[in-house]
Amino acid sequence: MADAIDGPAQKECSSCCEPIRPGASVCPHCGSSQVRNRWKLVGTALKWIGGTTALISFIFTLKQLDGLYSDWRDRAAAIDELVRASELQRSTGDYAGAWQLLGDALTLNPGSPQARDEQIALAMQWLRDIRVGGEDRFSDIVERLLPALARGVVNAQDPRRAADALAHMGWANYLRQRDGRAGLEVDALFARALEKDPGNPYAHAMWGFWILSRFNPEAGEGDDERQAHARAHFDAARREGREDAFVATLQLAALTDSTDNAADRELVRALNEMRVEKRDLTVGQQAILSRYFEHNAPWRRGSERSPLVARWLSAAPAADVVATFMWLSDAEAGQPASLATRFIVAMLAEDAGMTQDALAAYQAVAQAPTAAPALRGAAQDALARFMPAAAR
Repeated sequence: MADAIDGPAQKECSSCCEPIRPGASVCPHCGSSQVRNRWKLVGTALKWIGGTTALISFIFTLKQLDGLYSDWRDRAAAIDELVRASELQRSTGDYAGAWQLLGDALTLNPGSPQARDEQIALAMQWLRDIRVGGEDRFSDIVERLLPALARGVVNAQDPRRAADALAHMGWANYLRQRDGRAGLEVDALFARALEKDPGNPYAHAMWGFWILSRFNPEAGEGDDERQAHARAHFDAARREGREDAFVATLQLAALTDSTDNAADRELVRALNEMRVEKRDLTVGQQAILSRYFEHNAPWRRGSERSPLVARWLSAAPAADVVATFMWLSDAEAGQPASLATRFIVAMLAEDAGMTQDALAAYQAVAQAPTAAPALRGAAQDALARFMPAAAR
């Protein structure tokens, strides 16, 4: 009965929560619609779907980034391995093999600073130690290396590194001149290197060599002036204390290859300086000197005294010159060249009036079982001049 009197059950407004009659489409209290908005439901559903999609996309992106990082890490490890292998090849003198390994590294990452730095270092060492044989030309190697050196110049943050690369570009052009390429810049590149690094040992030593080179078409100075000019560069190259062995090797190579008469005197002056300063000769430097003395062997000139001996003696006081050649002979101890140098000691001592020193040196050569017949015969002839009775 009560339910019939009170009327039908009521419901609350979805907005203000006041009681309203069932089925009402609008709340009489707040005026809000009581009909559920289907589009709102659709929008809510789409929001949930969009959020889920974004989450899935984010997870997928993370997976991609992880893959990219793994790929980058593997690539970096491969480049590091190739560069270290190249350094090993370079240390053994296999420059072509080292260059190939760096090419593989730069294929993986053309901008790798590690590979680029090693490529520049390799290019410079290969140029300093370049060898060709048969029909091969210096240019075949040099033209592969020049682009790396040019990049080394333009990208170097350190002026000294840029100067090193410029100096080696000058050296590369000298080598191409030897192959017959005319009109290439050599002096200008050395000068540019010294603008960046005034004490650069490579630029000074290579320029000194170039001044004395028979391939230099612009060498217009007299013998003495050229020697003084080159000596100034070699002296400057040593002041920095970097690459002393290379500087000395290049100086000896320049002087022994020069066509200047003054070069013979300058060679002995430089060797005397090395002896006084207690600098040791490297194997390569000994080989350079052995070729020079073999080519200029004064004992092959018969009874006529060689003007070469007079030029050697003019380099320093006679006692110093003799001491220098004794030092050379001692450095070559056990090698065939040692006896040839000892014979030169005897000739120098004889010309300088140091009779006892001359006799001792001639006797050492004449009595050596390993002396070449021509050398032993020359020593015996010399002894005959001193002791005719003994010679008979």
